[in-house]
Amino acid sequence: MTVACTEIVLDAHAVTSISDDISKQGWAYRDGQGMAQRLNLDPDSWEDFSRYWENLALDEYMADQGTYRYRRYSEFDFKVGGALHKLPHAAYEQATYINTLNGGVARHFLPLEDGMVEHPLFIALLAGIARVFDRVEGATCDWNIRLHPYRIVTNEFEQGKPTPEGRHRDGVDYIVMMLVRRTGITGGTTRVSTLLNKTLCEVTLANGLDVIMGDDRQIMHEVSPINCQEIGRQGYRDALVIAFTRKGV
Repeated sequence: MTVACTEIVLDAHAVTSISDDISKQGWAYRDGQGMAQRLNLDPDSWEDFSRYWENLALDEYMADQGTYRYRRYSEFDFKVGGALHKLPHAAYEQATYINTLNGGVARHFLPLEDGMVEHPLFIALLAGIARVFDRVEGATCDWNIRLHPYRIVTNEFEQGKPTPEGRHRDGVDYIVMMLVRRTGITGGTTRVSTLLNKTLCEVTLANGLDVIMGDDRQIMHEVSPINCQEIGRQGYRDALVIAFTRKGV
């Protein structure tokens, strides 16, 4: 792995502005170009990080029988100022009232690759986002973090569904939805809404690092299906979903 020798870190201005938005309205959107600048991220480091989406595995637990989702999964503990601790690999489970499609099943996915976990951008992202949520909470928190890199594919035979369960929340404290890339597709618009289904934000994440962060206790979200832009050619949407839950509360 070759990574440029710049320090990747989310700057204080970004932490303050994003946390202020979440405190005021429950969510925040930032475009990828601005995030790259605030992270001091160079293009080579981003390309190096995003290549890990090439090694995701087919999700074999789709209750709708879909073959359009590829993923991995790992879980961590983290506190700002301390080290990132990867927890022993285990099945991923959600209650049926949270995930009406695939809940109630112990789903076994491959863990994140070591190179991804050790990448400077990975570490900087989690540390920076933890600082954002700490500021919203008004305390330095012990966080449980669950990470889900996804690739949703589509072709002339199958539509891709980034959120096959539909409008939902994840049953955590805070949620992060970050685009990695989209290739050869239409659709894939993210809608953030109140618990009473009032639209708060509707945006198509289009560029790498475009991101929405939100208080999962206040908002719900969904992403519209994707279709291939050109018949006969597969398209796909790569994303990283990160769930933060405060421990011991």
